[in-house]
Amino acid sequence: MKQLQIIHEAYLNNIDILELTETNFSSQSIKYQKSYLPKEYVYFFKSSTSYKGNKVGLCLKQHIADYIFYYYGNHGRYIYIDL
Repeated sequence: MKQLQIIHEAYLNNIDILELTETNFSSQSIKYQKSYLPKEYVYFFKSSTSYKGNKVGLCLKQHIADYIFYYYGNHGRYIYIDL
């Protein structure tokens, strides 16, 4: 739940781009958690099923996310976006 608090704090402080590491979100819990997150962000999460603690996330405000045409992540270690 700490990740959710950080995302809400970023929203309250008008942060446009937020990167999260070691989220420990499983694929199933991400679907559930997104319903509690601010709708003003677009979320990208990548994870690996074989390692614990290596999941990463990227939160972008909608006005920035509109310019993304490709994103990629590898084994929950990194995410990159192409604007």
